[in-house]
Amino acid sequence: MLKFAGGAYLVWIAWKIASSRSLSEGRNSAAPMSFFSAAAFQWVNPKAWVMAVTAMATYTNPELYLASVLIVGLAFAVVNVPSVSTWAGFGLALREWFSDPARLKWFNITMAVLLVASLWPMLK
Repeated sequence: MLKFAGGAYLVWIAWKIASSRSLSEGRNSAAPMSFFSAAAFQWVNPKAWVMAVTAMATYTNPELYLASVLIVGLAFAVVNVPSVSTWAGFGLALREWFSDPARLKWFNITMAVLLVASLWPMLK
């Protein structure tokens, strides 16, 4: 049941992506989070907790607990800093390119189709 509910939710998200036609859609008058607010938000971010708990349960060694926790934390930092920086850099670079409504429309449709196609292995 959960598999199909999750699949239906992703199809709904794909529809929202495919029908989005503006970079400014979904904007409101609220100010963006500050760096410190975003960092503090990670303490209530369920995805971050699942990722952290899974990594600690999988990759830590009870005999060398502190050392293994520090190694996992360092590995997360080494991977996340360049990944997030690259993600943000591409976002800034592509914002201008996607300011053309036709490009944005076809990109969104393509991404929505790929999202729905990614469900196929899960639903088999």
